[in-house]
Amino acid sequence: MTKKVYLNSFGNFRAIAIILIVTVHTIGASGLKNDSVLDAFFLNIILGSTSLFVFISGYMFHYVFYEKFSYGRFIKGKIKTVFIPYLVLGFLPILTWVFFRPNAYNGDYNFGFNGLLGEYLLPIVKYYSTGQFMTAYWYIPFAMLIFLLSPVFVLFIRFSLTNRMVIIFLFSGVSCFLHRSILNENIFQNALYFFPIYLIGISFSMHKESVLIFFKGKGFFLFTLVVLFSYIQVVTGNNGIYTKDALIITKIDIMFIQKILLCFLISLFLIKYESRKSLILTKISEMSFSIYFIHPFLLFAAYKVNFGFSKDEGSWLTLFLMVFMVISLCCFISVGVKFLLGARSRYFIGY
Repeated sequence: MTKKVYLNSFGNFRAIAIILIVTVHTIGASGLKNDSVLDAFFLNIILGSTSLFVFISGYMFHYVFYEKFSYGRFIKGKIKTVFIPYLVLGFLPILTWVFFRPNAYNGDYNFGFNGLLGEYLLPIVKYYSTGQFMTAYWYIPFAMLIFLLSPVFVLFIRFSLTNRMVIIFLFSGVSCFLHRSILNENIFQNALYFFPIYLIGISFSMHKESVLIFFKGKGFFLFTLVVLFSYIQVVTGNNGIYTKDALIITKIDIMFIQKILLCFLISLFLIKYESRKSLILTKISEMSFSIYFIHPFLLFAAYKVNFGFSKDEGSWLTLFLMVFMVISLCCFISVGVKFLLGARSRYFIGY
């Protein structure tokens, strides 16, 4: 059994992914307006960056966990470092929604009958099961569902290459017409949507050398395709993330295709510079989950105090400055919590 070597390229990829995710979530607080074709074009590139995280997770599932896979040990580890921090950090926000803003989501969390069960217990369960109590927290119940499906991914790895490719193409076709759920509230729809991207990440890890050979010298071609699909969104007026109810068939999700291409483009570029290490990216990568957990609280504060900017003054510079501030504060808080709690900090912030 070979010892797994730390992949500097995918550590850097994880750091880039979390920076882009925080950037997307900071757009509203920054006051950036989508007023021009150029704005829409660049926003289409960075929106939907969750796909990058899912791709990386699939890659690491095969690279790190598959060889010695134990379902019980795998799930236990995810409960400790992902689900318990989610429960802890969600406790006060959920109590706030349930007790002080029970109709915040237009009655979606009001079960229509009084008493402990209808007014408190069921709303609490639903908030935890959907993650709708904080920006970005929908990803945690979604991720736990993906983790629970790990035996399916183990089976996928054991299929023949032909069968794996057929499965990826079929599920990708489904995702192109399925789209993400409205407000990311349906974790089952989101799981089906991101399912092929996770499989592509697994397959990339399984056939890394072959993929590198296939795409050798094609980096500019991939870049052109990413630009092209983003531009197609602009000219067709379908900017941003595609969301809808699962059973309604409308248009093809162009962003889904663009994000798969972007995953390959970033991976190939970073693998080319595998030996180059960045202390900043390494630390951000190590704290990626704690940044994910903490940044919604900072953005909530940003909406309240607005960082001194009015909503009419938003710009890309404002956005970049706010992202820098948010990520820096997340890292500072993560280091502080780890200093105070030691190894137990993983149960509170995932780091």
